[in-house]
Amino acid sequence: MTFSSRRLFSALPLLAVAGLSVLGGAPAHALTPSSITPILRSVTDADGLGFSEADANSFGYFFDVTSDQVFANALGFLFQPGWNDVATNNTYEVTLWSYVLDSTSLGTYSLLATKQFAPTDPNLVLADSAVPPTGFGNFYWLALDSNVDLPNTGPTVDPNQNAGYIVGVTGVFDGSPGSVLAAAGGTPDFSPLLTSYEIEGYNFPGDPDAPVPILAYGPYTNAGFWNANVSVAVPGPLPILGASSALLWSRRLKRKINSYKL
Repeated sequence: MTFSSRRLFSALPLLAVAGLSVLGGAPAHALTPSSITPILRSVTDADGLGFSEADANSFGYFFDVTSDQVFANALGFLFQPGWNDVATNNTYEVTLWSYVLDSTSLGTYSLLATKQFAPTDPNLVLADSAVPPTGFGNFYWLALDSNVDLPNTGPTVDPNQNAGYIVGVTGVFDGSPGSVLAAAGGTPDFSPLLTSYEIEGYNFPGDPDAPVPILAYGPYTNAGFWNANVSVAVPGPLPILGASSALLWSRRLKRKINSYKL
């Protein structure tokens, strides 16, 4: 199989590692299916690509967060039958980065979170991400050690598309017992309220930017590689205490206003 050496963006070959940046200091909660909100909800008609067993390739995609006050609470790894059926299973590393490009066409990417997926890990949660739910688990999930803030990078705050996020997975994708295939192409369904898809990427061992998936692969341009996923969360309704406080403040304000009436 021949790979393209064309970069996704002219700036990305010059990306520099900006270091670990775990934000949003809230500790992670116990992960349950109800607490998982995948950015990638489903993919139909994806291809399964096999690669040399000796190569720990990386596959992923770029995306924007298009809402405020969003944070990541878990990383996901696509379910494929046979991964946990044999004793010599491969592990896979799912990683989340942010990136920023500047006016000089130089940029930085920052490691936000990473999780190793091993088939014997008792913390794996198999959950359905499809909408509507199909009843079958299609991604394994691991909770992050702490929630990671994902500031809005959508067109309302970043019209020049200089910032965003990358999620990718690194491992052996030869499809042999204990390994998986790279899921590529097809039709993805992203959560419309939280994210927008930008472009796909891959990388290979020895590349200066590995494992960040910033290389283009011609046959699947604008089609994506779907083995990795991110669960995001947004603030819920006003807490009871907050609602009570707001109601009390409102009543006091009304009494104060009434006291000025003749």
